[in-house]
Amino acid sequence: MRISGRVVDVDGRGIGNVLLTLTDSAGHAASSRSNAFGYFEFDDVEAGQTYLLAAQAKRYSFSPQALSVQDDVVDLVITAE
Repeated sequence: MRISGRVVDVDGRGIGNVLLTLTDSAGHAASSRSNAFGYFEFDDVEAGQTYLLAAQAKRYSFSPQALSVQDDVVDLVITAE
């Protein structure tokens, strides 16, 4: 499975270089960084699990999101607060 999407500011502009961490219920974590346009992707995500997706950037704050993965998750939008 795959999880992909975009990190944006409140005006919908992509935010680059955001550190995203995807953690499963056992505590195993994978990380990715958004590209210059805010797009990110996690590959080889196991279906049938719930994950916590957290984002970190210097000038922005984000709320963690819980994702129940049954199929590919595409076009996920993470908006800065």
